[in-house]
Amino acid sequence: MAETLKASHTVYNIRYHFVWIVKYRKDLIQGSLEKRLTNIFLGIRERYWFEIDIMATDGNHIHLFLGAAPRYSPAEIMKIIKSISARIIFQEFPEIKKELWGGEF
Repeated sequence: MAETLKASHTVYNIRYHFVWIVKYRKDLIQGSLEKRLTNIFLGIRERYWFEIDIMATDGNHIHLFLGAAPRYSPAEIMKIIKSISARIIFQEFPEIKKELWGGEF
């Protein structure tokens, strides 16, 4: 259990469980791509002060259990994580874009 955090006018302990699936349920998240995604998520954690408790993948989907300050809505958190990670993955692994016909992760 994570500790209770304090901001200037709030005390909070918010946790979210996000699960998202690779388009067309393709088993693409393996090996070096999985390691790179982990590093990307850790970078996002540092930049936005998210507290990532659990990161896991099953090849075609990603689980993230994390905490964030109340100033971030769940939709904002997902937008941040998905946009940054997809941009980096498509730059570093161009073959992934070819696997996904629409070019969306």
